[in-house]
Amino acid sequence: MPTPPITLFRSFLRTAFLFLLALLVGLPASAQVANGGFESPYAAPTITGWTKSRWTNRLGLIIPPSGPFTGASVQKTGIGTSGTDLTSVVTAGTDSHTGFHLLSQVRFGNQAVVVNLDGDGYNGNSLTQSITIDSSFPLEADGKYHIRFAYAPVLESGGHAPNEQPFFYVGVTDTTTNGILYDSVNYSDQAGITWYDDNDFYWTDWQTVDVAMEPSSLGHTILLEFTAA
Repeated sequence: MPTPPITLFRSFLRTAFLFLLALLVGLPASAQVANGGFESPYAAPTITGWTKSRWTNRLGLIIPPSGPFTGASVQKTGIGTSGTDLTSVVTAGTDSHTGFHLLSQVRFGNQAVVVNLDGDGYNGNSLTQSITIDSSFPLEADGKYHIRFAYAPVLESGGHAPNEQPFFYVGVTDTTTNGILYDSVNYSDQAGITWYDDNDFYWTDWQTVDVAMEPSSLGHTILLEFTAA
């Protein structure tokens, strides 16, 4: 049996989107993920164990204008020198942008993270952490390592072409091999996604992801990234 969910991460960007992430929902406390559940006391602007970055999204997503887009499509201008830090810890409650189908701010535990809350215009925020698959990561019954997380996007539609819409990116990368383990870039009102919508805001329920890695991943470095712009 996999260990129960323990982590959440949430992120939001207004003209970009409100992107809720419940991160690493199955990792034991001994795993090398610092503050995976975002339960550590928050002293602004620090989120223990995580690196925040601010930037601007003046170039949109790399063509083709209609997608499909990947993490390589994300363009970050002026990292650390432009944009506003709008990423912080949130607690229980429902998101005020989600209208008739209310979305809980927290999926597991008591806290989550909101990325780029009400980040208007070109504002972009990212939250990252690098971890090492070491002996504290147990091999589960299927003989693999697992990273589990959950997220919920909430985006305001700007009525633009797909490459110019508010978007979110969730990525899990094996930086030891440059292998992409999970890569999701979605934009507001994107076709093929079951959205709830109200007053030009589009959102989904919490989504859970299970990234399985082979035993050969032992010793590898994994980069976790959550971005809204």
